[in-house]
Amino acid sequence: MKFPLPSGLHASGPLLLAALLLVPTTRAQSSSATPATDSRPELAGKIDQLTKSLEQTQVELAESRTEIQQLRATLREVLARMNGASANAGPIVVPENPSASSAQTKPDAAPAAKISQDDWDILNARVDEQRQTKVESSSRYRLKLSGLALFNATAGFGQFDNVDLPSIAVPHFGGYSNGSVGATVRQSIIGLTGIGPTVFGARTSGDVQMDFWGGVPSGYGATSSGVAEVRIARIRLDWKNTSVVSGLDYPFFSPNLPTTYMSVVVPGFASAGNLWNWTPTIRVEQRFTGPLSAFKFEVGFLDPSSSI
Repeated sequence: MKFPLPSGLHASGPLLLAALLLVPTTRAQSSSATPATDSRPELAGKIDQLTKSLEQTQVELAESRTEIQQLRATLREVLARMNGASANAGPIVVPENPSASSAQTKPDAAPAAKISQDDWDILNARVDEQRQTKVESSSRYRLKLSGLALFNATAGFGQFDNVDLPSIAVPHFGGYSNGSVGATVRQSIIGLTGIGPTVFGARTSGDVQMDFWGGVPSGYGATSSGVAEVRIARIRLDWKNTSVVSGLDYPFFSPNLPTTYMSVVVPGFASAGNLWNWTPTIRVEQRFTGPLSAFKFEVGFLDPSSSI
């Protein structure tokens, strides 16, 4: 069966076919353009991230450059202080370009001595510790406090000349006990040594020693009576080979004394001819060098007491 077409459709047939062919093509072009349009925001975001990262890197580089400059300035100050403290050390220069300076250095040259700031601080701390004063003084000269805390306990049978410090036995007397027990701290010693200025080229010093053997408190003023006694009080002037000593001292012709903790205030063999009494003295000591370094010459004056 055939249907007749209008006459106008015969002329427009090719046009409809061309329109139908153009529609899929247009749809394909529009579908292919859509992904390109969607990728633009993602690309812009990546560019923004890279820009921010570069800006942050630039800021960090600027901060690092500032810190390096500060470290260089601090290092120069430290080296300047070290150069000022070391009188014999040569100037230390920090090169701006370490690689260039190392290239100019001879391979056979000995490396320069180096010390870090931590080692320098530790060295200064140890020197200050060794030089610290044991007793505070208002002057700039050093003082040193020394002493001996001594406790003695005795127990004896029979009669002695001194209960606290027995040295000889005595005959027994009727009415007295035939033994004794005692303890004391009176043989303890306190000493003070001072280092003075240089006078006429000599180093000056002085020392004082005292114990508590001055007597036993008695009477109404027992708490303030003389218990302490001065053992040594002298001043020294020391040159290279000569010394002058003046004050209360041991006899310079009897310098060696027996030592024992049982008898400190009165040296041993005191009752057997040991001349130990502290005596006002002024003496001169001359030392020698070379082959005669083992010898020295002393001369002086003493003011002995009647008990010597």
